[in-house]
Amino acid sequence: MSWDEFIEQYVVSRPRRNLDELKISSTSTWAVSNCFSLIMRLASLVPVKYMVPLLLESNFFSKWRYATYGFLMGVMLRPEQATSWYESWKLFVPLRLLINILDGGDVQPAYDMLIKDAVVPSVKASPWKVWNPSPMIHFMKTWKDALPPSAVRVILDEAVLPELIAAAVSWSPWIPHLGVCTPPSRQNSGGGWMGVTSSNVPTPRWHSGRTCSTRRRGKSSIVPLVIRSLRNLKISPARTWERRSNTFPLVMRWALLVPDRYMVPILMREFFPNWRQTVYRFLMEVRPLPSQATAWYESWKGLFTPELLASVVMLLQLDTGLYMIDCAAQGLEGIEDPVEIDVCGPRNGNAALAAVEGAAPAPAPAAVPGPAETAARGGNGVDVEMERTLATLSEEGAAYDAAREERIQFVTAAGGGSRGVPPASAEKEVIRALAVVFRESALDNLTLGGLIHEFTGLKEKFPVEYVAHRLDFTAARLAAPLLRPLLRARYGRRDLLQKPSCALALVQSLRNILHGGDVPAAATSAYDMLINDAVVPSVKASTWKVWNPSPMIHFMEMWKDALPSSAVRVILEEVVLPELIAAAESWSPTSWPETGSVWVSPWIPHLGVDRLRGVYAAITAELGRWMDGRDVARCSDTVVAQWKDVFDPATWDELVLVHVVPLVIRSLRNLKISPARTWERRSSTFPLVTRWALLVPDRYMVPILVREFFPKWRQAVYRFLMVVRPLPSQATAWYESWKGLFTPELLDSVVVLLQLESGLDMIDCVAQGLEVDRPDF
Repeated sequence: MSWDEFIEQYVVSRPRRNLDELKISSTSTWAVSNCFSLIMRLASLVPVKYMVPLLLESNFFSKWRYATYGFLMGVMLRPEQATSWYESWKLFVPLRLLINILDGGDVQPAYDMLIKDAVVPSVKASPWKVWNPSPMIHFMKTWKDALPPSAVRVILDEAVLPELIAAAVSWSPWIPHLGVCTPPSRQNSGGGWMGVTSSNVPTPRWHSGRTCSTRRRGKSSIVPLVIRSLRNLKISPARTWERRSNTFPLVMRWALLVPDRYMVPILMREFFPNWRQTVYRFLMEVRPLPSQATAWYESWKGLFTPELLASVVMLLQLDTGLYMIDCAAQGLEGIEDPVEIDVCGPRNGNAALAAVEGAAPAPAPAAVPGPAETAARGGNGVDVEMERTLATLSEEGAAYDAAREERIQFVTAAGGGSRGVPPASAEKEVIRALAVVFRESALDNLTLGGLIHEFTGLKEKFPVEYVAHRLDFTAARLAAPLLRPLLRARYGRRDLLQKPSCALALVQSLRNILHGGDVPAAATSAYDMLINDAVVPSVKASTWKVWNPSPMIHFMEMWKDALPSSAVRVILEEVVLPELIAAAESWSPTSWPETGSVWVSPWIPHLGVDRLRGVYAAITAELGRWMDGRDVARCSDTVVAQWKDVFDPATWDELVLVHVVPLVIRSLRNLKISPARTWERRSSTFPLVTRWALLVPDRYMVPILVREFFPKWRQAVYRFLMVVRPLPSQATAWYESWKGLFTPELLDSVVVLLQLESGLDMIDCVAQGLEVDRPDF
């Protein structure tokens, strides 16, 4: 007996019986009472061709998967235990048997099937809290090499993600596994009356996956909360946040959720005025040593986020306080309380505002040219207004420069003769100059002329720093609130459209300081930003009548070189075109104050034909309703004629073909021609038809006359000759009177002349005594 025969007859039968009788427990019972390890030792003697079918035909794998499921459901202590339990079973399977167990040596399908049938259902049934995802996260990390991709996808999509969407809390730890997905429903983090407290400070995980919804949340919910908190903030000279009685550190944690374009203006408006007052009280009341003052300043600066400190505007605001500390450290006495200046100190009037309003400007070193000087110059009204505005800006700049020089001289003198003020770098000079500007702006003492003077000096003295720090955008942000009141109509002042020359002089004066360097074609320059922030809203708020477009047309022509293309597009599409469309929809052919050439034609060069399609369509529809069912006796051709030079050729041709031609046909069909010249007594409508013919191209009008008029006219000629029996001279005069009713354009048509000559031939035949046949009708 061979070895194979012996194995097949005596050895194989025993593992088959043992596998059928095997009971698999969820615990590692093979160490004591489980015979699977003995079966595997015996299987090492059995060839693979016998053992593999034996394992597949038996119920071993079904029993084993059921035991695995029971172990995971019943025990499920830690992922490490489950992994070790699986590996312990795997060790008893000989390698050569495991490799050849299924699919010709590929073990992966069997393994994936095992994970899908045993592990995945157990994970789905496992209890875990979505607000405490540590166990599930730990399981995913521990099993990351043991789970096939299909199982990972099922667990994440069917076990984790539904829980996260339902709970809508603590979703960002899943970003490494799921990716940045749409967050759940929005939290009401900024509603109600609450401000920033330690109980509602956001955790960093909400910021780790910032999406569009998070940005919308920052603008609509978080920004009001931050503003309320800053308005309620009471800043003490002491570092109160160390005792948790100051909420500003909490505000900075919320600032991580707010984009800088929202947070920087909020801090400038709601925080820094109070902070500068606190710096003043700290220096005047506490009287700290220079090292203490510097440490106090650095502690405040350290509260700001790195993103905020990267903003030049924020650094300039902080440096205003550092400038006060430096002055105090050098023993200078020129520090003034911002509150006292704001309440008790005099406010400088805005002379540019007075110039635009037409009132006398504030006293200044130079006088405004009077009427006599203006007359001597021979200037017109527009030149006077522009010169007056420019003179006012110059006066404001001189006043600003004088006050600035006085402050510099005072600082130098107070420093004590030879000691003086140490020379500063260009960077420091720029920061100090901007600190003065921001201080004047906060105190409402900054004028447009002073702003132009300061930034013109900075650009000429520090051109590199001017470009590097983008000071042109800083100038635009400071100029916008000064320029807006000068352009709007209130307190009896005329608006921008009624006095565009003054506003143009103001904007052109700002143009130099708003060009800080080369700007990419797709980017917005500081000048464009100022126009969009100040000029365009003022144009939108201006009053003008659509049937009297002269003020707006005059503004567009005067400002054509000053307005960027984006601003022109906004004004035309958002201000002018809606007014034109609304007027066209309410236009009436019989009760409109002006013709179309007055209120539509001037806009054709600016808007173009394509943009005016809506206006043309509304006017055409109204004209069609007006002419529907009428004839030339009840419609005036001048109402339609006014649009001939306004409409484009395609629109005009459509109007004539659809509405005018039917009107003319109806009138000719109702026309009754008498042998007498009834039009002389205004009882015939044919002269009115010929007036309408001026609006109809010959290619339409000639066929209409041939079909609708000349058959009737030849009948009238026959009746005139047979009934009246006129003399030849009378008949010829009668013919010439009819011919004179036709327009020169129609008489140039050969077809019309042939039709008229047919009547003349009848007159000649009668004059020669020949019989004339009655024409067909």
